[in-house]
Amino acid sequence: SVVERWQRKPLPADRVRPGAVGVLARGREHLSAVIREFHTPDRAGRTVPFTAIDIERLGEQPEVLDLLALTRALLHPADRVAWMAVLHAPWCGLDLADLLALAGNGAREAQYEAIPAVAPVRRALLSATGVALFDRTWPVLKRALAERGRTFLATEVERTWRSLGGDAPLDARRAANAQLFFTALRKAEGSGGRLDVDHFASAVGTLFAEPETAPNAVTLSTIHKAKGLEWDVVLVPGLERASRTHMSELLNWLELDAIGGDSAQVVLAPVAAKGNDPGKLYDWINTVRTARDAAERKRLFYVACTRAREELHLFAAATRRSTGDVYAPSGTLLHSAWEAAMPYFMRDAQNHLQTSLGKSLIRNESDVISLAASSEQAPPAAMLALAPAPLIHRLPLTFSAATRLSETPRLPYRPALPVSADQAFDRPEGSFGVRAFGNIVHRFLQLVSTLLEAGTPAEEVAAGLSAWTSRLAASLRAEGLPPAAVPRFAERALHALERALADRVGLWILSPHPGARSEASIRRPAGDGDGPRELRTDRTFLAGPAPGSLGDTHLWIVDYKTTEQGSRTDEAFKAAEREVYGPQLAVYASAFSPLATPRLPIMLGLYYPLIPKLLHWAYRPDSVPPNL
Repeated sequence: SVVERWQRKPLPADRVRPGAVGVLARGREHLSAVIREFHTPDRAGRTVPFTAIDIERLGEQPEVLDLLALTRALLHPADRVAWMAVLHAPWCGLDLADLLALAGNGAREAQYEAIPAVAPVRRALLSATGVALFDRTWPVLKRALAERGRTFLATEVERTWRSLGGDAPLDARRAANAQLFFTALRKAEGSGGRLDVDHFASAVGTLFAEPETAPNAVTLSTIHKAKGLEWDVVLVPGLERASRTHMSELLNWLELDAIGGDSAQVVLAPVAAKGNDPGKLYDWINTVRTARDAAERKRLFYVACTRAREELHLFAAATRRSTGDVYAPSGTLLHSAWEAAMPYFMRDAQNHLQTSLGKSLIRNESDVISLAASSEQAPPAAMLALAPAPLIHRLPLTFSAATRLSETPRLPYRPALPVSADQAFDRPEGSFGVRAFGNIVHRFLQLVSTLLEAGTPAEEVAAGLSAWTSRLAASLRAEGLPPAAVPRFAERALHALERALADRVGLWILSPHPGARSEASIRRPAGDGDGPRELRTDRTFLAGPAPGSLGDTHLWIVDYKTTEQGSRTDEAFKAAEREVYGPQLAVYASAFSPLATPRLPIMLGLYYPLIPKLLHWAYRPDSVPPNL
């Protein structure tokens, strides 16, 4: 393909990495085929890494669809479609024949049966493979149904999903998509509230999947968002595809520039009655709007073509009339460039129904290059017979989620009895923008610690932070932040991450430690006039008694804060922050009791990545006020 050919080119002396490649389209839906092609492994099992900012819908990702089905199934045992999806998901992977047997083989009287009630009875009807898969999966699902309502729904779904092994086959990007789902589920569920699953599914559909951050990833973007950006190579597929057409409006109107004044002028024309011709004013407004749309399409085409520094590849498929002539559909970018593109199509019109248009700028003027072009060297004939794509994705029969979880190193500490209902604390909320900013900083600090835990050098993580700006902006938009405020908060969030990694103490907190956990969850039961509450610590780990020290003699509980010190002195800042957040950390500490003997001392800390600074002190059980 064009991407592979460009990335395999020998690098000039003045370059250290392959040139940037961008794929631009008029609309998000026009990139769907490209995304599928990039996701499809080649003969060597490789895929094309790409970054798609606000392109892939979160609700369309397979791992999120599986999680949504699991959520529906746990909420409504009679939801047969959800249960079929759960048993077909990779953690189980029953084929269609086994699913049909569980559903009663299409019998009319079986269509109202709840799958959880009849599945154990019909187990004997499954194939040998189906029985093995069912026996591995069903005990986990049965236990999840028995324990419904004992904790938060998001906790139930995540615990069941991990117990089934749903997280086992996911890479880092798809695991991040799953975490976005759980974050949205916790937000929709609220504190003890009832979840409207249909409304929640619609809300998830408005979010976007986590983009990749692989080096040399191809950028996928709409032409509108590409303005002002440049790539070494630009590919523009689907020039023949039109955007959504305008529907007839009850009141057709047009805004015109005022002559000799500052205010605009508006011309209105009502829609014609059914069966009548529209008036001349209505037709004139449509004529002006059509001309404006044509000019806008030409501007878009110009923007797309001028994003390329070295090569530009345009792809289109013309339409053929019954007479044999080819033409460009109206309302498309191909129609806007038809005068220049027509000779390429007319040249081969007698031999091809559809022709791709490819033209290289600066380097050469090559013939047509397709996105799905074959490799430069023809493969052996035996390799041309590609195996069909698998219809079922499942974990291997030898997979055991219980064994996998039991082999996970146990922490030397654990939550004690649930925190009592009277041990609550007031958490300062701040403005909506401040809360959204804090959520994003917390989420990406957790991502940094995950990368460091996976063995990525801190220098490499720090060097790649500059490429996270788009991801930060997308996450802030997903939090509901107004578009005008997103760039400012994204820049501040990037600054916080950079300062944390450059800070010796910040890097110490984020680095791997014995028993290190991010977002450790503690739940306290409902009390008088108060619903159940889930407490989450930002970072817990074992280390020495002082910041920067190694070892496993002390348990550290650290919360991230995005407050800035301002004009306050160090002592005033520390006193004020400890007064506000001290009770919160004291409740966290009281909920953790070490398994080891003697008891591990607990150190509490507040880390401020924007400053950067760590405020820390030793926890004393008598420091929890009795009224908390």
